Amino acid sequence: MGKAKLPWVGWVALPVYRIGSPRRKGVGATMAPRWRHLGRFTAATFTPVAEAQGIRLDLERPEQLPAVSVDPGRIAQVLHNLLSNALHHSPAGGVVTLSAEADGAEVVLAARDTGEGIAAEDLPHVFDRFYHADRSRSHQRGGVGLGLAIARSLVVAHGGSLTLIEQPALRGVPNTACTEAFAFLFQSLGRRVVGFASPPGAPDPFDVDAVQTALGACQIAGPALVDLYAWRWLYQNPDADAAALRDTVIRLAAEVWDRHYRAHFGPDRYHTLGAYPHMVAYPLYLPDYALGQIMAHQIRSHMRGRDLASETRRICAIGRVTPDLWLRRAVGAGISPSALMDDAAAAVARMG
Repeated sequence: MGKAKLPWVGWVALPVYRIGSPRRKGVGATMAPRWRHLGRFTAATFTPVAEAQGIRLDLERPEQLPAVSVDPGRIAQVLHNLLSNALHHSPAGGVVTLSAEADGAEVVLAARDTGEGIAAEDLPHVFDRFYHADRSRSHQRGGVGLGLAIARSLVVAHGGSLTLIEQPALRGVPNTACTEAFAFLFQSLGRRVVGFASPPGAPDPFDVDAVQTALGACQIAGPALVDLYAWRWLYQNPDADAAALRDTVIRLAAEVWDRHYRAHFGPDRYHTLGAYPHMVAYPLYLPDYALGQIMAHQIRSHMRGRDLASETRRICAIGRVTPDLWLRRAVGAGISPSALMDDAAAAVARMG
């Protein structure tokens, strides 16, 4: 059995510069250039290499970062090493992301990829001099195993730290709607994941999923609308008490039911759409359920005929972009209910 491998992130933490802070030996006296300059230069250097390997290289640009006192050339050398490793271990179609963010008293630079990962037993040794986690591939590459060791020593000279950390599976997913999409996706693909085939003569599982997802999205869209309208009302009435909120939710539930559901299901004297416990207690969470159902179907459609594991890793590492852009990069189209409703209608026609 092969080694179990973990996705990783190269994590560089540099102390924020404070007036009066002592300068360390070997650290440049000038303040570091802004991240957009150093990051853009580093990304531009590696973009041709990434494109030649069929890998997308993304650069996340924060609006602002606190100042750090560094030698720009040395930190660029560290980033070059991390990106070289990330590209080396990423397959064609993968994504490598270079990012920066403030984290308390530190500025954190990170390089993460969607590659094969590192075996858990190799992680404690990756900074050892002359160590190769994969000797066969490193021999082909021609390295001697000093890159990460040198990179760490450069970061330590700046008073910082360089570590490799395990990357959570959904770190590259923008928000709750996207995580809900994957929850719904794997609920529907459970039988496929464990290798169970559909019984002879059974409807196509994709058709069943399309109909169930459409019904689920329509069902939760009502409470989601009530939730949105309730929060709009709360912002307009910041001094409202609990009784006023209760009366408003009941009124909104009736209005949404009459507008979207009454023609199909008749009157609702119980105000069902206002009964969801997630409402208000978990602000604006219910709309993520509706969006999650729609996005789950778009991802499920994309997954047909593709390897589920590798596509899941790729999509879940796209990064913290807007959900619509995230889905465009994931499946080639933005968020839209059209595919779900069209597939559900076709499925109903086939199942008769």
